[in-house]
Amino acid sequence: MNKFIAIAAVAAISFSSVFALSASSAQAEETKGVQKAYENAKQYLDDLVTAKDENQADNVGLRVETFRQVLDLAKAEAKDFEFKLITVDKDEAFEAWKKEVMDSLTKDMVFIDSQKELLSDIKSIDLAKVKEIAKVFKIWRDEEYLPMASQIQDFLLVKQEAKAVQTAQARLQKITVDIKNIKQSKITDSKDIKNFLDKSRALIIQAAELNEKAADAFTERYISVGNASSTETIATSTVSTPILNLATSSVLNSTSSLPAQAGPADAPTLSPIVSIKDLVRSSLDKIKESYRGFVDISNLVRKLLK
Repeated sequence: MNKFIAIAAVAAISFSSVFALSASSAQAEETKGVQKAYENAKQYLDDLVTAKDENQADNVGLRVETFRQVLDLAKAEAKDFEFKLITVDKDEAFEAWKKEVMDSLTKDMVFIDSQKELLSDIKSIDLAKVKEIAKVFKIWRDEEYLPMASQIQDFLLVKQEAKAVQTAQARLQKITVDIKNIKQSKITDSKDIKNFLDKSRALIIQAAELNEKAADAFTERYISVGNASSTETIATSTVSTPILNLATSSVLNSTSSLPAQAGPADAPTLSPIVSIKDLVRSSLDKIKESYRGFVDISNLVRKLLK
């Protein structure tokens, strides 16, 4: 076999493995960042509402500036949600829900601007007034905005994880082709490589099943309730295509059949997982584990080619 082709194939396998693992880690970090922003905003508001009634000018100015920062953060957060919802691929089963949420985000940003306007004339504001405005804003945020934001987060997590599963599927296909291109029996006939491929394939299928459960939970919780007529449409939503059909994908069956223990009927017990975020997180963990299998394949191929 041409040595250059072998080296190129190994490099491609290595790149696929490392790139995919990095992408999944970045997704997890983004989720942590959003959660941190929520925690910071809550802390700022709590501090404002519980501030001592000392009416020194410097103290009032500091509180007003802090509140303005909270409002800026809240509006930036709403804009970010709006942008992410716009960029999500169109899915008819969710378009009505998405339009309602985006209309609500527009109203939220108008409300945030109105709260900021109340702080425009600092000379006419005392600490009690700042606390009053902050309290109204905190109640609105806790009772109206955060429940909606939780829906958006769940929706985006399910969609992002669907893409992560698709990416893993594509990586598996690429690695399978690259191994075949090496055309050396000690590589193509290696039981260890086959086992790594089978394990990664099984993990990707399990990840798809977990994300399917998360998608089902989302539709049941936020869309199906009070809308029985749309249940059938939601059940066949494009959020599950092609992600939910991985078990029968020709790509996943291109090298060998799944081990019996990895079949859908023997999928992991999911009863301890109670939230959409938990389901998506578990799905992502499966994807990350499958990527480690890709890395193991890369290392083994390098070793066998020496």
